[in-house]
Amino acid sequence: TILVATIGGAIAGTVRVVRCQKGTDRFPFEDHVAMPRSLSDRRHALMEISKLAVLPELQGTDLVLRLFQAAARETIIEGGLAVC
Repeated sequence: TILVATIGGAIAGTVRVVRCQKGTDRFPFEDHVAMPRSLSDRRHALMEISKLAVLPELQGTDLVLRLFQAAARETIIEGGLAVC
C-alpha cells in the first residue's frame, strides 16, 4: 500500500506500508537484516513502513509526522504491528 499526501491536488509526499499475506512472505527489510525470531511467528500481524518521500520544500514541516500518523492508522485498522 502506498499512502499519498496531497496539497492542493498535487502530490506532496508518500510512504509505503508492506504486509505479509502468507507466513512464507518476506518483508523487503529482510534482504538486509534478519527478522527477530520473537516476531517471525507473528509475520501475518506485522507491517513494514518504509520508502518515505517528501518534496524538498516541505521537509521540516509536519508532513512527515502526518504521513507516519496515516501509516499508524492503517496499522491499527488492520490490527497489526508496525516495523519502521
